[in-house]
Amino acid sequence: MGPTSNAISVFLGCGVLECHVEHESPDLVSREIHAGQITMKVGGRAASAAMAYHQAGGGPLITGLITGLDPAGKLVADMAVDEIPGLRRIATASGTSYSTIGAENASVVQPKIDELATLAFVKPWIIGNARIVVAPQMSELSPVMKRLVKAPPTQTILMLSRSQCEERKATLGFIKNCAMVHLDAINLALLTEKNDVVSGMNVLREQGVHDIIVLDDKRGITAFLDGKWHHQPAFRVDSATRPGLADESSMGCFLAARDQGQTNEESLRLAAAASGMAIANIKLRNRGLNELVAFATVTPTFPYAPAPHETLVDVIK
Repeated sequence: MGPTSNAISVFLGCGVLECHVEHESPDLVSREIHAGQITMKVGGRAASAAMAYHQAGGGPLITGLITGLDPAGKLVADMAVDEIPGLRRIATASGTSYSTIGAENASVVQPKIDELATLAFVKPWIIGNARIVVAPQMSELSPVMKRLVKAPPTQTILMLSRSQCEERKATLGFIKNCAMVHLDAINLALLTEKNDVVSGMNVLREQGVHDIIVLDDKRGITAFLDGKWHHQPAFRVDSATRPGLADESSMGCFLAARDQGQTNEESLRLAAAASGMAIANIKLRNRGLNELVAFATVTPTFPYAPAPHETLVDVIK
């Protein structure tokens, strides 16, 4: 899957209202919000990956943000316009996802998705041969992803969630011939029932997945790209934020680096740098790859590498 800087990249996923709460607030949308009690931002894996792609100098992009028509959906759409380039709101959910962080009883709401209405929005991107990065928040998006993967020559990349990987039989069925799958090692084990990362990746390869990127915490990134195995050690940083943000930043920055002509090896190094910066809560402030290169140049990596012979081998017969 070579550079596609001249093509449109579509990041498709559920819009999430992320609420960082200092005190318990059971009704986050309709209650009066007092300064200093609640900080809200637009969340969702697609939105975060799209922002990383944009900040790292990626090409033209569209963010398809699935929300409902409820007050939270309107708030997400209003906030996202200023944050996310190329935003397209897709109001096909029964409500809008929101998550609370820091409250005594933290929660995540996951509404239903109208599959046919969502596909109607997505169809022009399929016809237009866009690269579509699908980042679901919930299992209800499975039919949409199944349709995307079956629609060549679309380059579909799946950022698989925990709920997708728990539904292993259905997910293994629809990822056949997918251009790329991106997930972490814990979810890979759930999906493939293999505790070894490379063995799990080979299960996906047997399903016809072309490229695979797996984030494995302090062990770094293991990838199979363009027929070759790669390993990139993780950068040594102190955690200052939620590790989940590392997945999204790494995916967006990897694609941006590839689209700007970087090799797979360098793109993975910059993806690991983006992951480390996200964990350390160091924000990308300028478009382009310069900040990632500077971080990777001065930051040491964890002393981990897989066994070169026993681990990184092609076991598919």
